[in-house]
Amino acid sequence: MDAVGGREKALTENAEAIAREIDLLGHQVAEISEANLRSGEEEELVARQRTAANSKRLVEICASLGAAVSESDECVTARWSEVVRLAREMHRLDEGAAAIHDAAGAMFESLQDFGRAVDRYSAGIDGDPRQLAGIEARLDEIQSLKRKYGATIDEVLRFGREAAERLEALRHREERRDGLDGDIAKAHQSMREAAVKLTKARSRSAPSLEKLVKSHLADLGFAKAGFSISFQELESAGTHGMEAVEFLFAPNPGEPERPLRSIASSGEISRVMLAIKTALAGVAGVPVMVFDEIDANVGGEIGAKVGAKMDEISGSRQVFCITHLPQVAARAAAHFSVRKELEGGRTRTHLVAVSGGARVDEVARMLGGRSDSARKHAEALLAGTSA
Repeated sequence: MDAVGGREKALTENAEAIAREIDLLGHQVAEISEANLRSGEEEELVARQRTAANSKRLVEICASLGAAVSESDECVTARWSEVVRLAREMHRLDEGAAAIHDAAGAMFESLQDFGRAVDRYSAGIDGDPRQLAGIEARLDEIQSLKRKYGATIDEVLRFGREAAERLEALRHREERRDGLDGDIAKAHQSMREAAVKLTKARSRSAPSLEKLVKSHLADLGFAKAGFSISFQELESAGTHGMEAVEFLFAPNPGEPERPLRSIASSGEISRVMLAIKTALAGVAGVPVMVFDEIDANVGGEIGAKVGAKMDEISGSRQVFCITHLPQVAARAAAHFSVRKELEGGRTRTHLVAVSGGARVDEVARMLGGRSDSARKHAEALLAGTSA
């Protein structure tokens, strides 16, 4: 549901900015597409522009070349004809002059080819001023597009392709949103169905959980404490169901139950949480439970009851407990002492296993010292819980 909702938000936010982007991209794509640019076109146009701008002079040069080569009585071709005639006679008189004869003929053919090339070039010159105007207009159009979209025609074309791809993606966003609407509706329906099942399961389980927690609270010194579970219906189903769940607690008889989070002391909260965890130990499916000073702000007889309750839980779960209460520590099957020492200017923490007589010393220390009376008390605590 969160993933679908996130995609919906991404598609709907900044709608005005996206609409403006679609308009801009549409204009850019149309402008580049309608220009019908070709790679290398600008270089061709520049060459044609140079030719068209000098067309008058080029025609004059072609006329002069034509006259000089073949179009006058004194032209090169006419004069070279006499050279060819003399070379032919020389070859007839002396076969050793074959090279001269062949060279004269080749030169004559080259002059004729040259004349024909000048004629073709001259025929291709368009002196119409409209042609030059058209070339310059096209170059101006290309320059305008280059100023907007890239330094070369190839860059302009690449910009157009990328803009078209982006435009296509944006234009299909509504189609994708329609698809998401269907996904969202399905997710909402699935969530509501799951929430209804969760509500029924909570309603069935709450009375038995309340009873179990009260029973464990009695073992922890709250013989007549009140405990119940409150359900407040929400306007719509959410990730935690269709209702807000609140633990209500009354530590003393005759007092109304109020939210546990707002009335319980730290010591009371510790015992209530221990009662809840004990009640859930058989169904939570958690193989290891860790209690970090859950016995805080309790002591004496209540401390012993807290230790007994943890001992009870350890019958079906691995229990780790960090404690300063000897009544709780004495219940453990194994002891570790946490010590801090200054080494090389730095504080280091060490975890040390405690066994045998050292267990007695450690529990005695927790009782207030290592006097004979403290050691006897420690031995009594340990003996009462040893196998």
